[in-house]
This record gives sequence, structure tokens and C-alpha cells, in this order.
Amino acid sequence: MRLTCPFCHAKALIQSRNNMTDDHRVVELYCRCTRQECAATFVYSLAYRHVLNPPVHSIQDLARNLIENLTPKRTV
Repeated sequence: MRLTCPFCHAKALIQSRNNMTDDHRVVELYCRCTRQECAATFVYSLAYRHVLNPPVHSIQDLARNLIENLTPKRTV
């Protein structure tokens, strides 16, 4: 992830972070501008939103669970 200074738009470095939630889905990033002429320090907020593609292992676990819970087809 690339962060930029909101003042001069130069590259910014993350100095530290503060987890705002126990699951680390919302964090504050304490940043510093790399441009010496600016040298601003600021805080970015970073938050997890949603999944676009779930991890492969979770799909496999779901499929395995569905297959294991199938009941045999009864013939009349």
C-alpha cells in the first residue's frame, strides 16, 4: 500500500499504528512525509470493509460440510 502526504502529495511512511478494534479491522496509521521540505506528520484511518473473494480454504470447508451433511436419496 502506498501512502501519500495530504499536503504535498509526496511519499509518506508509516511510523506506527494503533488498533482501534480487537479484530484489527480498524487501525490508525501514524505517518510522516518523506519530503524534508514538508516533514508533516498525520494520521490515516484504515478500515476493512468486505470480502471480494473468500480464501480458498473457506470454500473447501463449506463444500466439505455440505457433502458430509447430505442424506442418501431414498427410492420408493
